[in-house]
Amino acid sequence: MDKQMPEGFPYNTILTQRGLCAVTLKYPERLEEVIAALFRYSFVERQAIHTSDGLLSVLVTILGQSEAEEILGMCSSDVIKKLLLANTSEALAEGSFGLPWYVATNSQGQKEGFWGFDHLAQVADHLGLQRPTPGMTNEGGWRALL
Repeated sequence: MDKQMPEGFPYNTILTQRGLCAVTLKYPERLEEVIAALFRYSFVERQAIHTSDGLLSVLVTILGQSEAEEILGMCSSDVIKKLLLANTSEALAEGSFGLPWYVATNSQGQKEGFWGFDHLAQVADHLGLQRPTPGMTNEGGWRALL
């Protein structure tokens, strides 16, 4: 990861967010890959992900050309705009004040919100999951630069 922010950062990511909403509707099984690719393109390769061309180039690598064009076309639809608005409203109602914001419900039905990558250990504790520890293999470990 580059220590410098991408040129023009922070930038308006509404198109990118709409693209992610469209992916959740059409290709939900590919969402994790798309998010990882967007992060890599923006913060490692320092490419624009907030423009039509930039978003399309990322989507093509994961979904293929025609599927990526389909997703980009969906970004201007009322369905996607309403979905993003609903997601944003839900996040605000849950107490979100920034990204990343996680809402986790544990096996006892307790629901709690967490903000920031640096709180992943608290999320794991809340869910009763084992925290990755030094010496664990990369499989199942956290990929984060803290």
